Amino acid sequence: MQTLADSTGGTTFIPEIDADLTNIFSRIAAELRGQYLLQYYANAEAPAGQFRRIQVSVPARIDVRVRARRGFYPKKQD
Repeated sequence: MQTLADSTGGTTFIPEIDADLTNIFSRIAAELRGQYLLQYYANAEAPAGQFRRIQVSVPARIDVRVRARRGFYPKKQD
């Protein structure tokens, strides 16, 4: 589960006991309030079906953390 979360830009929350759920739900709510959506149009000339790597960074801000997927497979053109 951790590997899947890392490769898709997610986080794992694994409670050890039921009492941990309150803290986990608070952390999830805080993350949802701090999310941003970034979109772009990929180069259409790149080979279809080939994995395309992406890298997101904020060099001017050392106080933020970027969590993003490592890349994607483009949809096939019809």
